[in-house]
Amino acid sequence: AAADGTVYFSGNDQSKKWGRYTNLYGNFIILEHKVPDHADPIYTMYAHLSELLVENGQQITKGQTIGKVGATGKAFTNHLHFEVRVGDILLQNARNPELFLPLIENIEGSGGILIGSLLSRTGDPIPGESIVIQRMIDDVPQTGSTIYVETYAKGIYGDGFWQENFVVSNLPVGDYRISAYAYGNLIEEFITITENEVTLIKLQPEE
Repeated sequence: AAADGTVYFSGNDQSKKWGRYTNLYGNFIILEHKVPDHADPIYTMYAHLSELLVENGQQITKGQTIGKVGATGKAFTNHLHFEVRVGDILLQNARNPELFLPLIENIEGSGGILIGSLLSRTGDPIPGESIVIQRMIDDVPQTGSTIYVETYAKGIYGDGFWQENFVVSNLPVGDYRISAYAYGNLIEEFITITENEVTLIKLQPEE
């Protein structure tokens, strides 16, 4: 379990559609969490499980084993499908889990979170485009440090507060070049990631 909470649902989706179609998630669990300073409840989902170890209404503590990884539903091999949904358990309420999971300690210490948006000239999110993140030292891109992420697919929504369409968490502290192509135009920004801080960036072609 990602956090303390209550079991909202423990079962399968053979008869009820919880995603885009039935029998997508197989055996799955939804936990409901009350998060300080967050008005809406947060739900975490754990899907494709081989075994369910909790029941509806059960109180859960962070780190508790609630199920076993499997390949039920539409899964090609054993893995955990994890989602965060905000305010309601509807599919359109799914949000990027990287906005909610804590920063992880690594060899260099904690990193920061990059929250960004790639927008058209009219301010609409551009779906399915590549974002290139390059570490910079003394204004020189570092070979082998490039990270590629993709903006959210069409129909996937950003958080109501951040209005983002890409996120990279646990990004090591330092200077970066962020670039993308939009309608044939190269857009780039230079940023600094600070430990345990959010860096917000907007990439948008000029008028």
